[in-house]
Amino acid sequence: MDSDTPATRGIWLTTFNDMMTLLMVFFVLLFSMSTVDMKRFKHFQGELQSALGILEAGQKTAVGVVEPEPPITKTAPEEAAEQPPPQVVAEVRALRRLSERLGLPSSWSPRRIQITLDDALLFASAQTAFNREALPVLGEVASALAKLEGQILVEGHTDNRPLMSARYPSNWELSTARAAQVVKYLIRAKAIAPERLAAVGYGDSKPIASNETPAGRATNRRVEIVLLMGR
Repeated sequence: MDSDTPATRGIWLTTFNDMMTLLMVFFVLLFSMSTVDMKRFKHFQGELQSALGILEAGQKTAVGVVEPEPPITKTAPEEAAEQPPPQVVAEVRALRRLSERLGLPSSWSPRRIQITLDDALLFASAQTAFNREALPVLGEVASALAKLEGQILVEGHTDNRPLMSARYPSNWELSTARAAQVVKYLIRAKAIAPERLAAVGYGDSKPIASNETPAGRATNRRVEIVLLMGR
């Protein structure tokens, strides 16, 4: 049977017209995209995603638009409260000049001051009694610290060489005993309140240099005095 009949002869025109219409819509869309206001398009895209509850990564979120929070503006009293009083600033500067004059390594931030005392300056090998030359240096540092408020943490550190001492069987005991000795001095000699003080021994667990060389081991043997100035 011949399929080319008057009833079927123009059917292809329907498909052809649909295709041409789609092509026209496609080119119109391309033209409109080339001249679209990207700011408005982004706004439309954000509104559409919010309405659908879809993020850019394709994850779901709660339906609704979250308005950005306004930036926090601090009032004048709040800004003034964050600034340390002039007297404190002067005392911190005095402590910094002291550490530089004594040649003590230190680090400084608005809330934390750390001063490092060489183990060889403070103690004889494997001992906790202060060397005579240590007391003037420790006394000056303690006097400056006593003028500042905040918690004082004294940390003892050693190298990784094993001890040959019955009194201190490991570096943990030695480092803790040395930190406690400094705390006792601060209380007894400089009348710093005990509740402000804490002693901790880290042994060889926090080296700041290599323990493979004599110079590195000497650097690791130290006592760090940390002043934490709270808000």
